[in-house]
Amino acid sequence: MAGSQTIETDVLIVGSGPIGATYARKLVESGLEVKMVEAGAQKNTRASQKDTDSSGIQGGFPLTSVPTNSPFGNDSAPFSFPSKTQMINGPDAGPKVSENAASRNVGGSSTRWACATARPNIEARSDMYTPDEWNELLKEAEGYIGTSLPGPSYVLKDSIRQHLLLDHLSGVLPDRDPQALPIAAKIDPKDSKLLLWSSAYTVLERILEDKELNKRFELLPEHLCTKLEIDSADKRIQYATVKDLVNNKTIHVKAKAFVICGGSVQTPQLLYASGFRPEQAPGKQLLPALGHFLTANPRTFCQVVLRKDLINKVEQNEAWKEKVKAHKENTGDPLPIPFHDFDPQITLKVDKTKSWHVQIHGDDISSSSAPTGVDKRVTVDLRCFGPMEPQKDNRVTFQEDLTDMYGMPYPIFHQLETSENDRSISHQMMEDMIEVAGKLGAYLPSAEPRFLPPEPALYACGTTRAGKSTESTKTGEVPEDSCCDESCKVWGLDNLYLGGPNVIPGATPANPILTAMCFAIKSANAIIESLRHS
Repeated sequence: MAGSQTIETDVLIVGSGPIGATYARKLVESGLEVKMVEAGAQKNTRASQKDTDSSGIQGGFPLTSVPTNSPFGNDSAPFSFPSKTQMINGPDAGPKVSENAASRNVGGSSTRWACATARPNIEARSDMYTPDEWNELLKEAEGYIGTSLPGPSYVLKDSIRQHLLLDHLSGVLPDRDPQALPIAAKIDPKDSKLLLWSSAYTVLERILEDKELNKRFELLPEHLCTKLEIDSADKRIQYATVKDLVNNKTIHVKAKAFVICGGSVQTPQLLYASGFRPEQAPGKQLLPALGHFLTANPRTFCQVVLRKDLINKVEQNEAWKEKVKAHKENTGDPLPIPFHDFDPQITLKVDKTKSWHVQIHGDDISSSSAPTGVDKRVTVDLRCFGPMEPQKDNRVTFQEDLTDMYGMPYPIFHQLETSENDRSISHQMMEDMIEVAGKLGAYLPSAEPRFLPPEPALYACGTTRAGKSTESTKTGEVPEDSCCDESCKVWGLDNLYLGGPNVIPGATPANPILTAMCFAIKSANAIIESLRHS
């Protein structure tokens, strides 16, 4: 390691999103020293210097792979075209489904999310944890991310549109049990007209603000982990090679444990760059499920302009009369909705007949922006997220002879098969969204119902999925269908752990962040226990 700097710590975490933050908080609070590296910056990024026209969000989410052709639209219905095609991109790619952005910034995916933290329905929860364990893990995760749950203290309890739409939907769709959508947000204590949306900082806040805890934590932005040095004989990672992107220096980080939670693509990418392979190869570490079992939710979307008779109900409601009167007198605005009325956040019941997650909400990072002539207060977004059955041939692979902008192996996405059941559910989901939208109003021009293209680099699950330990794995056998155990420890190694939606083994229609945090909590507890004994 001549010519490079060497640093030591108890645990190295790669990735600064909510999952990395969950690991860091648990580990630091237990007394361990943690260093966290993140390829992106806290303000500007190397990526935006290469793409100066990108917006703030686009600059933080560079494409991981780029399509070579576009024979048909990427928002097509699931069985409008043959399902047995190579899905996504790169030099060998077939039909375009989407360019694939991945988060490269401090905060990871929490810089671009709607903060929806609905619990996964019972059927979507892996059986590797008991129901009681799931409830405890979910409760802890909700506390870390700051989830506001339906009830008297719900963050949107004073929103006119929240109550307006909930009351209306409860009347016209009683069987769907409309409820407030759990969201990770709180009222800004400095300005009650604003919401503070949760992010990785929310999880880390305690260890960042506490002077004693902060001594054991260091975040290194614009530091890219390029390789993990495997000691096959000792079954451990010796050190991680990290590149300081600002100063163009190499750092070797020695640690007792290594946690990789860089994202659904970047995590298997780093493992591949470190010598892990899904097939037997001389001098390589076998991990058969690496990059396989990729799932990316089928999604539908539309925007609706609320019906006039719904808006008229606002002035007829005695509870809102004074608020509306003051708004009109102070502003001269004819619309009976205060300018600072919070957007609604509503969901519908998930059950065996309707297994998709529904969000009826306002979303600033929208799939379609309302024309400037349309008042945002009278529009809502409808999004549905369907489950996708894990299949081994749905995968991301990597090319050694091509690299991405960071010099890492180039990812190519393949989605060879969508099950008949998945396609059927997708169309039922679209029909359901259309029915719900019709109860609310008319479609906003240019935002009519459509399927959204998959975004596997952001929302994929399964690319390093967890599995159950067995007698065989305890003797060193590496399973064909998973990359790590229940505590997210990589098969065959004693000190390498994974995190992120990529460890979730099954189909999950809800936002995967909360579920991934549960796996991280379980894993962090295992690391703490392991290092305590060692």
